[in-house]
Amino acid sequence: MAVRFFTHGWDVFTPKEQLFFHLWERDYRRVYWKDNRELFASLLKESQCRVLSQLESGRAVAGTERWPLPGGGVSNPEKDHFSLGTHRTLEDYQVAAGVNFREKRLEARALRGGDNHHREDDFKEAMVLQKPPLTLSDTPAELHSIAGATFSSDALVNARSSYVAQTDTERFVLWYSTTNQTWLLNAGGVAHGLGQEARPVLFSESTHAEPTDVRQWYYFDAYMRRWLPSPSLQFQLKEEEEVEEAESWWNALLKPVPLVELR
Repeated sequence: MAVRFFTHGWDVFTPKEQLFFHLWERDYRRVYWKDNRELFASLLKESQCRVLSQLESGRAVAGTERWPLPGGGVSNPEKDHFSLGTHRTLEDYQVAAGVNFREKRLEARALRGGDNHHREDDFKEAMVLQKPPLTLSDTPAELHSIAGATFSSDALVNARSSYVAQTDTERFVLWYSTTNQTWLLNAGGVAHGLGQEARPVLFSESTHAEPTDVRQWYYFDAYMRRWLPSPSLQFQLKEEEEVEEAESWWNALLKPVPLVELR
């Protein structure tokens, strides 16, 4: 929608304060795709292909120039009011917004709403900034790529802080699912670990307020091809580990030295 506005000549701005929000809960209300299941199912795939084709991030498919309309009609390619505009190009938008749809890449300023004068922490809630980093200890062999990784608080998701760890090969997201009432660890994905590229790595027992409180985690065993409970996997506060290391070093220094008789 932003690309369509921009290419039709509209200037798009990001407000510095939250003006409105999207109410995610749906348990008390119906949504349009439940009232129009057949119509939604028939248009979903074609509409996704059309959008990806227009943004040059997906392969163009036959029929994307003639848009199917409700009731069985087809749009006129020469009078398509739902296409990109002609006042500015798609490339103009990508340069202005700091994105690249074809390469699926975001510049640092795009992650900050186009602002080059702030750090990532300036956009985090106070509750998130107060959360100390976490580390994952006693990982099984299947999780060697994430062993020793530091998880830093990232954003509030479902009223709880989510955590992100970046290794040499992947990005991991630890977040709380209110639907399942469990902590989930995903590899890849965006925001709270969702997205087409997200891959589940761990899930916890239910109803734990913090990941450090969980005493039973489950991981996917590639050999067994099923989820197995880990006997020792645990998230710990990184500060506590550092304190323990300091105490062990200090205790070793103060350890009594046996007397040696000199002759």
